[in-house]
Amino acid sequence: MVRPEGMEQQTFLHLRSHFTELGLADSYRLMGLDHLGSQYPSWRQAYGKGGDSNRVAEQLSGLAGDFEDVEGPNYWLAKLYQALSENEAFCEGDFEK
Repeated sequence: MVRPEGMEQQTFLHLRSHFTELGLADSYRLMGLDHLGSQYPSWRQAYGKGGDSNRVAEQLSGLAGDFEDVEGPNYWLAKLYQALSENEAFCEGDFEK
């Protein structure tokens, strides 16, 4: 883990200990894979036969915004969808893997 710019060292150490001691990284990874697996058909439809990565990115970004509006800016699915929307390879069809 890398401490984000502007985050106090003590806060970072506290959060890092949660990830280590509670196994949060593995929990989020498994929850993310489970959730994302159910979303595959909608990305495939958005990508279409012509391979429109912009539509996939827009869909992911919209979902990130929806989760953020309802659950707050640090909700794990909001962050996951935002990161995926900015991942060029994922939006260009790596979601097929």
